Amino acid sequence: MGKNELVVLTGLDFNDLNQSIEILGDRNKTLTDKEKEIGVGLLSDWQRNVLDKISNKREEVDKIRKLLLNGDAYFDEKEEKRRAQEKLAELAGAQKLYKGYLALEDSIEQYSLTKPQRLTIDPNKTVAQNDLEYADFERELRKFEIEKSKLEYTKNQAYNRFLAAVRKSPKIKTLVKQIDDYMLKLKRYEAEAKDKANLAKVNLSISDAKVREAIQSIIDFTKSIN
Repeated sequence: MGKNELVVLTGLDFNDLNQSIEILGDRNKTLTDKEKEIGVGLLSDWQRNVLDKISNKREEVDKIRKLLLNGDAYFDEKEEKRRAQEKLAELAGAQKLYKGYLALEDSIEQYSLTKPQRLTIDPNKTVAQNDLEYADFERELRKFEIEKSKLEYTKNQAYNRFLAAVRKSPKIKTLVKQIDDYMLKLKRYEAEAKDKANLAKVNLSISDAKVREAIQSIIDFTKSIN
């Protein structure tokens, strides 16, 4: 992915840990039980930390995927959402359609400020006069709501045209494919992190090399289960 990427897809290679795990097995006889206990605790902390980071990355990538496919995602702030959609429009070459949609969205916000406000009952007026004013208010409110509904419909149509252009974009299709592939990698990373943590704990805790080898073969067996 180039400089216009919406998310950084970082690769991981847990095989880089193999040498360190082997060292734990080679040197565990020199450790006291207390030292082994501390080491296992640190490895558990490492496992939780890695799995948390993978989970956070999955949420981040899933948000971007929703943006690419739907033009929307769970943003905390309106400005954050607009910045992401502007980048999306740029990637898809749909800036003109997006600007048209934004103009309609802004016009609706401005029009909403003109919503008729119900008047309070004036005790100095007769019931008939107050009723007449309320009837005028209801009439103006209906006119406002009808006009706003028309604007909302026009805005939604503009958004659908923008979204259709995004989905047809070759760049967007490529990004979605990259993200789908990366989501599968994250699932594999999660499993590998658990495996490496378990093997490290085994090598740190168990001195008998044959027992370690047997446990590792059992752990490896689960990798063949899809």
